[in-house]
Amino acid sequence: MTKLHWQEGAYPGDNRRLLMCGTVAVGAIFLPGPRARYTRWRAWCTARMNAAEGTERNPDQARTEVEKRFTEFLHLAGLAPAEPRDDA
Repeated sequence: MTKLHWQEGAYPGDNRRLLMCGTVAVGAIFLPGPRARYTRWRAWCTARMNAAEGTERNPDQARTEVEKRFTEFLHLAGLAPAEPRDDA
């Protein structure tokens, strides 16, 4: 498995930030619009095997929540994120 990283949205105006594990999106945060107060988040790979979602006051808290849910999933599955191998 490869290192987790955050990726910007796919098109201009896309307010999502995706949590990627390699090329697989495992969760996302949705930055608030001009009049919104909260950052929404959703984790697709969770320990309960169902998507989890919620809101946080700022993007950093939302990122932490998505990462926490995915880490719980990895622990339950007996997996762990790892640095990419250097085969050179």
